[in-house]
Amino acid sequence: MIGKSPSTARYLLSSLCQEAFAIRIGQRYSAAPSMQRVGSSATQTDGLTPQVRMQDALSELSKRTRQRAYLALPNPEAEIVDVLGHQGQPVLPGVRPGIKRELHALALGKVLLANLAEADVEAYVAEHGLHAFTRATIVEPGALLDELARVRSLGYGLDLEERVEGFCCVAAPFLDSTGKLAGTIGVSTTSKAFSVVGPSLIDSVTAIGRLLSAPSALPAPERQLSADRGTTGDLGEKG
Repeated sequence: MIGKSPSTARYLLSSLCQEAFAIRIGQRYSAAPSMQRVGSSATQTDGLTPQVRMQDALSELSKRTRQRAYLALPNPEAEIVDVLGHQGQPVLPGVRPGIKRELHALALGKVLLANLAEADVEAYVAEHGLHAFTRATIVEPGALLDELARVRSLGYGLDLEERVEGFCCVAAPFLDSTGKLAGTIGVSTTSKAFSVVGPSLIDSVTAIGRLLSAPSALPAPERQLSADRGTTGDLGEKG
């Protein structure tokens, strides 16, 4: 860090690591996988850094829904490399970097799998199986493929007590400048609450996912809407 004393530089780097914006490897520091992934793909032309955009999106989603908001960033193989919660809130049970066998039972996992080719989904099933976490978990390969087709058609994934009984989740994708998946953003709530506010949660999650996407990845009408509304700092407007 040019112009900073060694002690100040170490303090700033330590703070970045604590906030999950950087990682330490031996005596060297590097941007966290989430920053590398989003910084190279989903950055928008609003002057905001990727980490600010993501935290703004999580904050707005939490405010709109009054539910626990989370965001997951994958690599091209649909492996989760980073998970963020709103202002340090704990994320979902079992959701952590590196998870694999839970993807078919999670809303965010379904979004990730839905963006893979069918052959890659079949390879996932062959390697990890379809473990039944609850009575609602999808355990048949054909049923999973049908579910993933619905995710692609509707633009969001659902977890209806499939990972943890008594809890439901909604997750939507956000896209990079080439139209490829950059990550997923979603909320978790109790099944009782979901039975009442489920449709509004779906609307909020998908709306924030579109606003977090790179403008060039959106259809022309939505791209114009994004330009009209400005930056993630404008997410406070109800959409």
